[in-house]
Amino acid sequence: MSQIQKQVLKIDDLSVIKIFDKPFTKQIINCFEDTPKTASEIAHAVSFPKDKIYYHLKKLLAVNIIFIAETEIVKGIEQKRFLPVAKHFEIKYREKKSPLKRISEESEKEITDPNNNITDLTNNKSVKLNFKKIILTSLVAIFISSTGTAQKIGLNIGNKAPELSYENPKGEVLRLSELEGKIVLIDFWASWCDPCQAEAADLEMLWRNYKDKGVLLLGVGYADTDKEALTYLSTWNITYPNGPDVGTRISQSYRIRGVPETYIVTQDGLLAKSFIGPTSYENIAVILEALLDK
Repeated sequence: MSQIQKQVLKIDDLSVIKIFDKPFTKQIINCFEDTPKTASEIAHAVSFPKDKIYYHLKKLLAVNIIFIAETEIVKGIEQKRFLPVAKHFEIKYREKKSPLKRISEESEKEITDPNNNITDLTNNKSVKLNFKKIILTSLVAIFISSTGTAQKIGLNIGNKAPELSYENPKGEVLRLSELEGKIVLIDFWASWCDPCQAEAADLEMLWRNYKDKGVLLLGVGYADTDKEALTYLSTWNITYPNGPDVGTRISQSYRIRGVPETYIVTQDGLLAKSFIGPTSYENIAVILEALLDK
């Protein structure tokens, strides 16, 4: 072995933590079971396309989450086997907290922590629940403040989301107006878009984790050919509903600036959040959890 696997590795670099905390990263790390694996074996273990797994492995190598444990020549071709750099990882958060998170922690601290021990509280479930409550309160406040315009169709928070309808590859017609009662994520993407590929695994993981909780994810293929779009969906193992934006009709309704863009629509059909540009599992999940607790 070119490197010895550590027992424990402490991570306090926020950029590394952000990558480490992704569900797909943890899925990769957990697949090893202390046994070095090739890229093909990793791809099989996490049910991911072999030709796409290299992108994620290179990223994990670059931030020292995995390392090349073994190298051998098989039929004249160099074959590498990987391992996590440690058997256990300890995360130490040092990021500058957002005002919203500070309010959440300070509010909880005043009630339950006479010793002002913020470090202990950040791992307390009550803080996490309180944080979600504050996010939900903020969303409700926005909707209440826009009561007069709530039924107005538009792209401001609290507006009625513009109609969306398309025919998916199965010949089924999906209409946003018929989906009230569900939280709907609308993702605009294209096969030629690199940032779309970077967030593809996160979106699929969101769909698998939330589809049984009243959340529906709708993909909208933007300025793409049928052949390339279907190849993209197959390559990334995307299972949530998708359809083409024929004549860019849908993207014009949402006035998108490019791809990717993601919109979250509440159970009442109101716009709750929009992400212009690539986003992540964590950014979307915190909004979903708040809406599901409503």
